[in-house]
Amino acid sequence: MGNEADVMKTLKKREKNKKRRNILIVVLAIVGVLGIGIVNSVNKAKEAMDQMVATMQTGEVSTRSLIKSVGATGTITSIESKSITAAISGVEVNDVLVEIGDTVTEGQELLYFDTADIAESLENAKKNLSNSTTRNNISEEDAARRVVDAERAYNNALDAVEKARAEYEEIADALYNFKKYFSNLDEISKKSKKAELESRLDAAEKILEQNENTLAMQESNLATVKNAQTTTKLSLDTTTQKNQVELYEDQLAEGIVKAPINGIVTAVNFDKGDSYMQGSPIITIQDCSSFEVAAYIGEYDISDIVKGQKVLIKTDATGDTELEGTVVFVSPTATTNLTGGDVTYLVRISVDTPNDRLRLDMSASLSIIIEQHENALTVPYNAVQEDEQGNTYVEVIEEDGTTTKVPVTVVLESNYYTEIQSDSLTEGQKVRVINADSNGLFDLLGGRGGF
Repeated sequence: MGNEADVMKTLKKREKNKKRRNILIVVLAIVGVLGIGIVNSVNKAKEAMDQMVATMQTGEVSTRSLIKSVGATGTITSIESKSITAAISGVEVNDVLVEIGDTVTEGQELLYFDTADIAESLENAKKNLSNSTTRNNISEEDAARRVVDAERAYNNALDAVEKARAEYEEIADALYNFKKYFSNLDEISKKSKKAELESRLDAAEKILEQNENTLAMQESNLATVKNAQTTTKLSLDTTTQKNQVELYEDQLAEGIVKAPINGIVTAVNFDKGDSYMQGSPIITIQDCSSFEVAAYIGEYDISDIVKGQKVLIKTDATGDTELEGTVVFVSPTATTNLTGGDVTYLVRISVDTPNDRLRLDMSASLSIIIEQHENALTVPYNAVQEDEQGNTYVEVIEEDGTTTKVPVTVVLESNYYTEIQSDSLTEGQKVRVINADSNGLFDLLGGRGGF
């Protein structure tokens, strides 16, 4: 029994020691793992710092000509384009004298319409006008003659009235004088003479009254024939016939299509035998003696664009050759956009540098110069930083590799360089350039993991 107890005691002791060993092994394992993690974190931090130092970009303080510009793309266009139409309709094309690509001069004949029907209508209209003019001339001559006759009759009646009035006044004076100066005559002679004078006076008065009536009648007749003459002139107006002749003359002139400008034919929309309807574009000519670039600028930049600004132009056709241009038109209103997209404004730029490689509808890259400073003190664009208070600065790299923050004032920003003002910076100094793609030490350390 004693031996069995000793055996059991020994076995329990061994089991207890085994558990202790296992616990110790686990503890040691945990400590080992933690130790390795700490070492790895320290190594990772060191590697991150080394990587930041190794990959830190630098720039240089330099003096240069700095340009602030708005970039855009556009399309090469002609300085002038004319789409020719004709003021005739329902006529056939008789002959087309040009093809797309032909060079033409102003006034050159380009296309003929079949205007035989118009020519016939013109001749008929001219005959109608001639006949109407002849009839009108006869009617006007008759009316004028009637006026002359009426004026003659009126003047004759007026003369008769004046003579009758003179005779009446003469007899009246004789009767007055007789009554006044011949009172010494005997009564028989006095009565006889008085009766004679009174009879003659009555007769003269009747004649005067008749002549006055005749004059009034002739005056009325003269007014009537004059009104008739005016009516005749109005009724015989040939304006309608003249307008018809002018219409056909204009249409006949439209039968020959001529070039309105010098240029290149870029569209011919009708062939021989086609029927033409008024208003349809027949031929398009573009003046390619010089070019423009049409570009559409967004609402963010359009307020900076004004006429007269210089523009740098590049195209695939001209390679690295930089052409110069000038803003010649800025639309005051936005381009109509039915799809509801971005608001844009049309800007036209003259191409001031001639180049034989330019062609219509080529794409062009534009740099519209908004502002230009000469001898500007500049640093790379990403060298300028801003602190929490909004103050701008650059980090100058010292000879020992450390950096010093130097306050600066930003004067002008371009796509690649920034003009600055600073009393502490000189040309040639090295400055740190922040890599916009770098996420910094925090990301290199594994985000929120840390120690």
